[in-house]
Amino acid sequence: MATPQKAEASASPIARTSRTTRIYNKKGNLVTNRALAPNTDWLTGKVISLGGESYTQVATNEYVKNNDVKIINPYTAVDPNKGKMVGRVIMGSDRVFNTATNSVSPTLLDGGSEWLVSKAVTNKNGQTFYQISKNQWAFAENMMTNYPISATYNADFGVTSDNDPIATGSFGPANESNNGLVVTIHAGAANIYDDRTGLATSNTVPEGSQWKVSRVVTVNNGPYYFKIGSHQWIEGGHAEVSQRPNPDFVNSFGPALLDGTEYGKNPTRYNGSTTVDTNNNTSTDTNTNNTDNTGSYQPNLANINKYFVEYLNALHRANGTAPVHSSASMISYAQQRAGQQNGGNLDHSTAEQDTSENLTSAGFNYMNYAGVKSDKDAAYFLLKDWYDETNNYAPLGQAGHFGHRAALIYSGPTVGLGITNSDAAFDADWNDGSLNAQNKLYNYTGTNPNTQFISKDSI
Repeated sequence: MATPQKAEASASPIARTSRTTRIYNKKGNLVTNRALAPNTDWLTGKVISLGGESYTQVATNEYVKNNDVKIINPYTAVDPNKGKMVGRVIMGSDRVFNTATNSVSPTLLDGGSEWLVSKAVTNKNGQTFYQISKNQWAFAENMMTNYPISATYNADFGVTSDNDPIATGSFGPANESNNGLVVTIHAGAANIYDDRTGLATSNTVPEGSQWKVSRVVTVNNGPYYFKIGSHQWIEGGHAEVSQRPNPDFVNSFGPALLDGTEYGKNPTRYNGSTTVDTNNNTSTDTNTNNTDNTGSYQPNLANINKYFVEYLNALHRANGTAPVHSSASMISYAQQRAGQQNGGNLDHSTAEQDTSENLTSAGFNYMNYAGVKSDKDAAYFLLKDWYDETNNYAPLGQAGHFGHRAALIYSGPTVGLGITNSDAAFDADWNDGSLNAQNKLYNYTGTNPNTQFISKDSI
């Protein structure tokens, strides 16, 4: 399934699906590994005619047959769920507690699915539940909401024999194949990683401590991560295991893992939630003075993307190009692309989508070395790093030297930024209307093209 795009504030028509809808490329060939989910809204681009049939663009080089969707004028479309609380299932599937039977239901919520949320309750074991129907409550540990939500305290809510947080392993649904797995920390204290960012936090667990494990993942058949708490993981280099782990195999650790794409389950709309802003379904920045953070900086990818788009649009205004916006699907893809890089060995050839792309080895580790102290700093650092072309493989005076700059200035309309500890990726739609200008700058062989950069205080 392909990831729905935000459709509330579009000046373009919206393509609305009623069933799983097949996708075609601009030559009319069927795309076999992707489809649009039922009951989802899609921003549209140009309309083409192939073999006497009309197709509407819904992504870069991806089209749907007009007969397969309903085309809606965005100024007359009404979103019945706009502004409502919605929770997205993360980390695979999620359990449900049923108050009618006072037990954990056999029902599982699919990874990536979204549900209207009405209330939140926290019990004496520290578990939080989100109400998604009259009797059904989702386990909040495996769900993220698009807005902050306050939970009321009910000591015994959900406290039943089949919902023992110790037996299930750190408040999460234990993978049966890992039941009984315990890790002992060795080789010094172990950093705790947060699966919402994919990054190490400032917290550690001491050497010699033991932890029950509810889940294990291996990233590209390499590093193992062991889940020891809510959004808390340790890397396998510090873990002595009590039994052979049975891991899930994933391509990256972090946001791509959260939204279900690692399991072939991109977000699908359920229970009437059809046009929810997917950009809000990532962890939010709790630092109210982020731009002046001089303490222990914990990067927030969603927040960095927000600032990066603001800086990028300032750069576009300075150079007379159209504004851009980010999307959850493009951010997820950029994060995947960053995760596929290997330090200084950057490789565009492994790309699975036809996007304009910039890569760099200036990931979080390098930015920390360079003194980046906030999400805003990180966004500007990467923009400047690509614009000034200091580390471009093509030397000054050779075609391609200003390729990263060209990709920035002529990007869009949809963009995304992905960052790992070692690398970063910027991916964007190809803007058909400005390809000639982009190619002209890419092929420029002089030393000073007629482009304008921006200052850090431009936003």
